[in-house]
Amino acid sequence: MKLTELIETAQLKGQRYILEHHQCPAAVLLGYEDFENLMEIIAEQNDREFQESLRQSMAEAKAGKGYTKDEEKPSFELVFTPTFTRDLLMY
Repeated sequence: MKLTELIETAQLKGQRYILEHHQCPAAVLLGYEDFENLMEIIAEQNDREFQESLRQSMAEAKAGKGYTKDEEKPSFELVFTPTFTRDLLMY
């Protein structure tokens, strides 16, 4: 497969590739949207205030302090953690 085909597949179909050098993982090829999502996840994981608010929210949910069906719920965006397939390329 040509590099341009790999880039197109990564960009349009969300395919991810692990590139190997001497049979060792050396780099990753993924679409830009996946890269942006990954960088956002890393930023959130490094944000102590955000992590504390998540812990607080989970504790409140476990204690039954969530929203009922009749209450107005805040809007939020789901962020999915990308997973990588082991499609290996040798160079």
